[in-house]
Amino acid sequence: MDFLMDEVFDNQKLDNQFLKWREYDSCEFRNCDFTAVNLSSYRFVNCIFQECNMSNIALENTSFQETVFRECKMFGLQFTSCDFFNLSMNFEFCQLNHSNFYKTPLKNSSFKDSILIECDFTEANLSGIALTNCDFAFAVFEQTNLSKCDFQKSKNYQINPNTNTLKDALFSNPEVLGLLSCFGIKIQT
Repeated sequence: MDFLMDEVFDNQKLDNQFLKWREYDSCEFRNCDFTAVNLSSYRFVNCIFQECNMSNIALENTSFQETVFRECKMFGLQFTSCDFFNLSMNFEFCQLNHSNFYKTPLKNSSFKDSILIECDFTEANLSGIALTNCDFAFAVFEQTNLSKCDFQKSKNYQINPNTNTLKDALFSNPEVLGLLSCFGIKIQT
């Protein structure tokens, strides 16, 4: 058998010896520790990761299709090296600090109630996705497609309207002032 289906992994320290299969379909990982595991060329379809530590894992050619991450710690991940075919990830209450989404097509993904401090979204495609109630402190948006994005209730973003696509993006007050920071103007409230 080349894949594993409908399995639940609970409170496990996972490594490459434990993860024998290269494809996981409709599996759930609960409170598992993947720290620094090499997940290169693995495929996760309709999987759920709940309260997992996935910091510093290798993602070269890793496929995430219809995958949900809830309350996961995911520091320093290089999503830019994932397999982009049918890439679809939903992040809820996750910590993604220092992760890299350079040129990543995220239009089938979402971020909700997550912390994305110092993440790099340079040249990524986030068109039409929800970025609801997230913290984007020191995140980099450069040549990023943010058209029709929903930034409602998100905070600490600094986005230059001259170097990013923002058509029909949705922002809330007063956080929308983060679009003006690149101009070096002072706003008195």
